[in-house]
Amino acid sequence: MASMIEGQENERSRIAKDLHDGLGVLLASVRRQVKNVQQELEKLTEIDLIGDTEKLIGTACEEVRRISHDMMPDALMNLGLEEAVKDLAYQIEIDHHLKTHVDFSQLSLYETIEINLYRIIQEFSNNSIKYANAKNLYIYMEQSPNELKVSLRDDGEGFDLEDAKAGQGIGLSSMQSRVNFLNGSMKMDAKDGTTLEITIPL
Repeated sequence: MASMIEGQENERSRIAKDLHDGLGVLLASVRRQVKNVQQELEKLTEIDLIGDTEKLIGTACEEVRRISHDMMPDALMNLGLEEAVKDLAYQIEIDHHLKTHVDFSQLSLYETIEINLYRIIQEFSNNSIKYANAKNLYIYMEQSPNELKVSLRDDGEGFDLEDAKAGQGIGLSSMQSRVNFLNGSMKMDAKDGTTLEITIPL
């Protein structure tokens, strides 16, 4: 399990870097060239085919940046879990109009713990967005010398937990696998909204 999760994160990091440094740079270069051609053509004609093409390339550049950020957020690598989660919460509010409430104590965690917790929070948030019809999302963490407590909650419709387990939902099993990898424990309640309580030994 440890090798699988570590391999997953290494592959995410590699793909994110390839997208950003490879395809992203190439698209940006093509976009500049198209813009130069457009400026020359504007002197000769009113046709704006090149302009439309440049807009499409711009959209592709934005999509590459979004995918790269989702796979391995810069904030997580450079600023740590707290800033990465705040950035995720901000994007959720902007893109999905779901009010987020983030409450952390001072955190000091190993990178492996931060990456896996970020993926769990990301998965829980995606489920709240897609299925819960929630209005609020709550993300709470508290670190003590011996353990880290994480509480994730939404005020959505909830779901049948036993059905989800029986159906082998990928999101639920992925979160459980990451908690197991960190030698932690996880409890979920989905009767009135969804609540996930995680304890990680430190």
